[in-house]
Amino acid sequence: ILFRAGKNCDGYFTSEDLLKQVEKAIDIFESRTNGTATGLFMFDNAPSHQKCAPDALSARKMTKDPCEGWTHHKDGPRMCPGVLSDGSLQSFYFPNDHPTMPGWFKGLASFTKAHLLPQK
Repeated sequence: ILFRAGKNCDGYFTSEDLLKQVEKAIDIFESRTNGTATGLFMFDNAPSHQKCAPDALSARKMTKDPCEGWTHHKDGPRMCPGVLSDGSLQSFYFPNDHPTMPGWFKGLASFTKAHLLPQK
């Protein structure tokens, strides 16, 4: 993976370029280690390093309570499901056939109550 930055080379590195490069680096790492190692990818605080996939998990601006139509980017896609420690997926939205809140965002309080904080 080589990128020559500059006007007369490969151009300039954008957030999208970084995402593509990280995805490629992870694919290479996983194919070389065959699941026998854990990778750690670190980035400095440059704005391009803060870019995420449009449906990436993000706690920023998450509502505490259920909310109809909430996404973490205005008019953006829903967040992708989270993966719990046992490998199962955690949806952040009620199913579309929910009787009172079809497709609504569940709210941050429901996640912390169910998975992170001990019950009092």
